Amino acid sequence: MESGKFAECLETDGKRRKKWLPIGLDSGTKRKEITAVADSIVSEYYEKNSGLFNPAEKNIGEAAVSSVSEKNTERSSGNFELFEFMDKWLAYKKPRVSRLIYNKYCSGIRKAKQFFKEKTFYIDTIRPIDIQDYYNSILNSGAKSSTLKNRHLCMYNLFEYAVKLNLIPFNPTSRVGTRNITY
Repeated sequence: MESGKFAECLETDGKRRKKWLPIGLDSGTKRKEITAVADSIVSEYYEKNSGLFNPAEKNIGEAAVSSVSEKNTERSSGNFELFEFMDKWLAYKKPRVSRLIYNKYCSGIRKAKQFFKEKTFYIDTIRPIDIQDYYNSILNSGAKSSTLKNRHLCMYNLFEYAVKLNLIPFNPTSRVGTRNITY
């Protein structure tokens, strides 16, 4: 921390840049408070610059998980819009993973939303060919194979959660060829 400023690695125009953002806290402030303020600043930054995802507006934790279950009983199986389910999944994952992994998931979901925004997809109508098109767009944009690997892991976990909730019969990402990915 440099005299009341916080450094956060933010994505702008598909590139990661370190940006110093003022947080207005003293150097003696507890880490938990710094993290809370930093998360809200990052959320505001992404809201202003992308408009696709604002984690500050989402219900985080068990309440979001129970709302998925409640809505699942009200709707026919798998009738969630893809973007709605992505937000619910992020809310489910936040208390269960580290902050770094959660930020990677947020980045992956943000990029997926940018790709899939042209058409309305439902969780039960997305096909492996749609996922393959998304992966091809990542590679065609000049991204490294590690970026594709991270996006694949994000999408795989997203759809595994949908399988776990019986919203879809299989994970469409497991039927997609992911060339250039080495584990």
